Amino acid sequence: MKNLFPLFILFIIIYSCENKEKYQGRWTNSMLKYSGYNEARNLVIENDSIKICYPYFEYWHKYPLSIKNNNLNFNGLTLKSIIDRDTLTLNDSIYFIRDKADTLYGAKILLSIDLPKTSHLLNPSKQDNNATIYINYGKRLDNGEFSLQLNDSYADFNDIPSFLAIGHRSGHLPLPVSLLFIDKSAKLNDIEKLFFEHQKINFLQIELVIDINLNYSDSLGFHYEYVTLNKKLPPFQINKDYVDLVFDYSTPPLPPFSPWFENDNSKLNYILLIENQFYYKNQIIEKEELFSIVKSFIEENQIILSLYDLNSNYGSFIEMNATINSVYMKVREEKSQLKYGKSYVKLTKSESDSIKNATPMKHIWSYSIPHYNSVIKKDKTFFGLKVKLIDSLLAD
Repeated sequence: MKNLFPLFILFIIIYSCENKEKYQGRWTNSMLKYSGYNEARNLVIENDSIKICYPYFEYWHKYPLSIKNNNLNFNGLTLKSIIDRDTLTLNDSIYFIRDKADTLYGAKILLSIDLPKTSHLLNPSKQDNNATIYINYGKRLDNGEFSLQLNDSYADFNDIPSFLAIGHRSGHLPLPVSLLFIDKSAKLNDIEKLFFEHQKINFLQIELVIDINLNYSDSLGFHYEYVTLNKKLPPFQINKDYVDLVFDYSTPPLPPFSPWFENDNSKLNYILLIENQFYYKNQIIEKEELFSIVKSFIEENQIILSLYDLNSNYGSFIEMNATINSVYMKVREEKSQLKYGKSYVKLTKSESDSIKNATPMKHIWSYSIPHYNSVIKKDKTFFGLKVKLIDSLLAD
């Protein structure tokens, strides 16, 4: 009997290994259950982990995995599984097909994108598949160069206006939204161009994706929720000579405009992003300091002008804007609790409007340092604001 016990243990080990091996490999979504535009593309199951791929560019969620009694246990989920030849069924509901050659499912992935995740954004917006138009900017898989992707093709920045116009004509009402997936290491030199192309056709509502959350339900399968920093670009307020130089072609004539800060005599404060460092009064400040510095401006309803150099990375740009947005939300939350005794997000429209009027968002955020300087050199003011060139500002 004692001699049989080691053989029994060995059988259990071999059986366990064989049971795990049948799961290992790449599995592709059968698409038998359609849930919109954001289903998971592939699963890759390894010995002790599972990876799940976003469908439109290379972006993986990876989790530790244990398999017991044919249940897949990961990320707080327990999914019952059945493997029948080359089909993996989860919870008797979602189907994946073994893909040994990686030849299944739709268009080829062209880019990888490392999103600028940040912990400095309070109350981020979240949505699943409600955004109207998707724009991707990341690294090409074939050569590592940065590129724009529209639909399933590489594109140039000057393709954006026609792409947005087609999306708008597709029936998205009342106003379309541009959902931007941008690699955190992209240079702001390129992101400035991306913003300009939106402004040229007055496509101003943008949502900057900072993270993608993976969810699961039996009705939808694996699907995604986007964590976003929502911003509105100003109307096409530019120095035309500067913009024409950036693009090497002439831009449309400027429409008439009246900036929100016209006739605003509030104190003006600068936050600068230079070589991925934050500056205030010619001193480098840390991210933690930025929050407290900006809070004093907002509490006094002062103007914040945050400018960036073109050599900084998009990830630093997101950190700066996420922090400033979060301070506005923090101040509004405090005023809401003081005035109404409840959270700002639970206010009625009239109540939230009163808080917004008491703490308006006086933040100019979308101008690069060279663009800002070019406006001043031409007009002697920044659209009516009496300001200094950045070079002289740093010398103070």
